[in-house]
Amino acid sequence: MLECFPITPLRENRLGIAFQDITARVEAEVTLQANQAELQLLTRRLFAAQEEERHKIARDLHDDYGQRVTGM
Repeated sequence: MLECFPITPLRENRLGIAFQDITARVEAEVTLQANQAELQLLTRRLFAAQEEERHKIARDLHDDYGQRVTGM
């Protein structure tokens, strides 16, 4: 992929144009976007796992204390 942009005039009634290959930059941007999407997915999964673990711990504590109180 090429990017075209004007440069300062070379002579009267002439304009210089420069081209730059931006293929690597475009590919890097696509890779970055894919990595960001994957990171967001993994972050959501981590938060869901943490929340599930909190619920499990709370349930276990509730059951344990309930049994202790009942046993008194």
